[in-house]
Amino acid sequence: MRILLIITTLLIAYGVAAQELFVFAESASSRSAKSVALNVTAKLPDNKDNTYYSNRYVPKVIVGVDKKLMIDASASFSNYYRLDRLQFDGAKIYGKYRFLSVDDVHKHFRMAAFAEGGFSNHSYLYEEMTLEGDNDGIKAGLIATQLFNKFALSATTSYTKIFVEDAATHHDVLNHSTQMVSYSLSAGYLLLPKEYTNYKQINLNLYLELLGDKCLDNDRYLIDLAPALQLIFNSKTKLNIGARFQLESNMLRVGQRTIQVGLERTILNVWK
Repeated sequence: MRILLIITTLLIAYGVAAQELFVFAESASSRSAKSVALNVTAKLPDNKDNTYYSNRYVPKVIVGVDKKLMIDASASFSNYYRLDRLQFDGAKIYGKYRFLSVDDVHKHFRMAAFAEGGFSNHSYLYEEMTLEGDNDGIKAGLIATQLFNKFALSATTSYTKIFVEDAATHHDVLNHSTQMVSYSLSAGYLLLPKEYTNYKQINLNLYLELLGDKCLDNDRYLIDLAPALQLIFNSKTKLNIGARFQLESNMLRVGQRTIQVGLERTILNVWK
């Protein structure tokens, strides 16, 4: 009974199993109800054709509305579009609703639907489409996640539509797409602790994620592989360290490799 209470406390902190807290993709599980998390992520892309360093910083507020619904809002600041200074790139809002949950002892299967919308302060420059300050647009998709003891596997598929002022020039002159399908396959493994004895134990999770995009208006695509590790302290503070490596792509991108570091703090029972 004591071990059960400890494990329950650890799961309540995030509302999901630790090994489902993927670094580059979302799982189908939701956040703890009535919780607020504060997250700051730094992204450091490296482009083999450039001699300068790019960086982006994304502060985010994540709200667990109830056990099925979560909402987050984020802003983006980078030097992607002006090398001599950080600029405000744009903002995004994201919502996820878990509509299916099949739970059993030490395992579960969950599905969720999500949608997001973002705006950008910049003109369309890169062929890689994101709503993280690079494009005006909307995105929607589905997530399916399976947990087996210490191992989690998750798949995501989504559709993105971006908005441009001059569609004819965008398509015919620049040969840029305004539609994209994306997919991801993410695996997570809880390496430490081997056995729970108290809620202050440090969790160490290892992740490997396959990420892909395919434009629908032309032949542009990308396939990336993203390993990461994650440390969770006192069940409430999370440190993510990951890297994203290009396997195949014919897109104009900010970088072919990206180092990503994020820190997140969760506050439970924010309201009654």
